[in-house]
Amino acid sequence: MKWRNKGSSLLLAMALVAPAATQATPFQNGTFDTDFTGWEGELDDFFSPQTVDPDTAPYFNIVSGQAQVSLDDTWFSNTLYQDFTLGALSPGDTLNLSFQVHWSPTDSTQDLFSATLEDIAGTDVFDLLDGVATSDLLNGVAITRDITPFAQTWGGQEVELAFNITDVDFDTGDTLRLDDIQFQLTPASVPEPPIALLLLTGMWGLWRNRHHSRRGRRA
Repeated sequence: MKWRNKGSSLLLAMALVAPAATQATPFQNGTFDTDFTGWEGELDDFFSPQTVDPDTAPYFNIVSGQAQVSLDDTWFSNTLYQDFTLGALSPGDTLNLSFQVHWSPTDSTQDLFSATLEDIAGTDVFDLLDGVATSDLLNGVAITRDITPFAQTWGGQEVELAFNITDVDFDTGDTLRLDDIQFQLTPASVPEPPIALLLLTGMWGLWRNRHHSRRGRRA
């Protein structure tokens, strides 16, 4: 996990000496049926960000089977994120990431919402909301993004999926709902043999059967 406040050299030094993960952890619990298993939270008042357990922090709730992230006058930024090992792709495979989201800010022209997939160092950030209209986010929308290029680079390595809401207008009734987060792998298709090859194979089989039949009658 990395602090989103990148201005602190102390936090950066702590991250550099932290032990590396030794065991692959697959993505889990994208449906939030009962809890936030596999997920972590980060609250930020712009001075002292804190990592929290979403299952116990009051700013994360399960509402009708959906994850709800919220803000108040204490915390102006809230992130729900998960670090996991992204599966490696074989040549020709494609990988999509889909999720349902409903953003309810107090002022959509000032407040911020981001959804990103990035390598664990934060050097390669894939914007999952690129091209999505704000009106769709406000009404609730199902989003599907082709993340194949990202997965070709970072497959088999630890990555981070993060959803953040940030208050800017100082009216902190903002909420975000998430559900049905899925990674959908489509294996490379096996090319079918050309029709001409199939015809030639069939004709050869017929000739062979007739040839053996004539030899049998002569015997």
